[in-house]
Amino acid sequence: MNNELISLLRANLGAVLSAELAADICVAASVVPRLIPSEAIEGVGRSGHDGFTFALERIEDIAAEMKPLHRAHWNETNLTAMAWN
Repeated sequence: MNNELISLLRANLGAVLSAELAADICVAASVVPRLIPSEAIEGVGRSGHDGFTFALERIEDIAAEMKPLHRAHWNETNLTAMAWN
């Protein structure tokens, strides 16, 4: 467990994410060990099951596709959260 990262996040709950805080989080997060070696991830190929295709994709390559999906999800969860308040 990365106690440095957890402490940093706890100390800044509710804070505005500044460039400095983001940099501190990145530095603290970089000490988290990988669960899977990079070589194993690179070896994952495309696979299919019941009409679905599973594959690794770079976020940069699918950003245009992801933005409206992310917006729809955010709108749904944000409106639900506001309804509870």
